[in-house]
Amino acid sequence: MEKRSAAREIAFLACFQLPNKNLKLAFTDFDALCLSSLRTLSDHCKDNIKSAESFLLQVERKIMDHQINHPDNDKSTTPLPVPMPSTQDFLDEINKCYESINLIEESMQIPELFWHYKDEKTKEFCIELISKYFDKKEEAEQLVQSVSQKWDISRIRKVDKVLLNMCISEISSFPVDKEVAISEYLNLASKYSTNESAKFINGIIADLIQNKLI
Repeated sequence: MEKRSAAREIAFLACFQLPNKNLKLAFTDFDALCLSSLRTLSDHCKDNIKSAESFLLQVERKIMDHQINHPDNDKSTTPLPVPMPSTQDFLDEINKCYESINLIEESMQIPELFWHYKDEKTKEFCIELISKYFDKKEEAEQLVQSVSQKWDISRIRKVDKVLLNMCISEISSFPVDKEVAISEYLNLASKYSTNESAKFINGIIADLIQNKLI
């Protein structure tokens, strides 16, 4: 994980810990802020592991049900006919296993983020990014509303709204590679929200760039 990638993720998590006012006061204890953010990530990872465990149990239970209830099962005195699962059924269960692996893999990033947040350059960019996020929050929301008139900005998920506003604030305030920055915010959307959220955010940002609003 690159330093800026770590800074973006820490800044994103920190936005849920910060008040909208007295930001300078909050920044004086940046270590505590980051630790609080990492605890948020830790809780997210614990939920991921529980979800992964649940997916795997579902797969195991489905396989066992087919084995126990199969009509050719000689040990069953009153067999309950259960059709053999289709190829698509098996593929669906395999996909659950892959999803479980991905959820667990995300959980392994905590130590790396913890190491990055102690780096001074990461800390500096993170603070600047959070500052710009709050400075440009209203402006960013107005830009989003201007290209998403069919959406009620107040009904967009908070996670998606924070990612959108932060992405807009960064690419309009810092000399960064827009494609790289956008890609990383889309990854965060997939990680902390949904794949549909990532598509939505990508569409909004693309419209803003196309209309030369950012």
